[in-house]
Amino acid sequence: TFGTAATLSMLPPDPVWWAAGFFAFRFFDVVKPWPIGVVHEKVRGGLGIMLDDAAAAVFAGASLLLLNDLIYRLP
Repeated sequence: TFGTAATLSMLPPDPVWWAAGFFAFRFFDVVKPWPIGVVHEKVRGGLGIMLDDAAAAVFAGASLLLLNDLIYRLP
């Protein structure tokens, strides 16, 4: 789907990252934390679905990259 592809495009080309990206995207797409839930409720139809997926992809990619920084780059 669009959201999975968008998430994976933010991550390093590695199967472990891809698996983590897939599961992180699915988590954010299903749980819909703020502001993803707001987008889902306010925008109806196909555009709402695409924006919802885009927001979940940004959250998934950003959270994995932040987690990577916290684990490997901080003292």
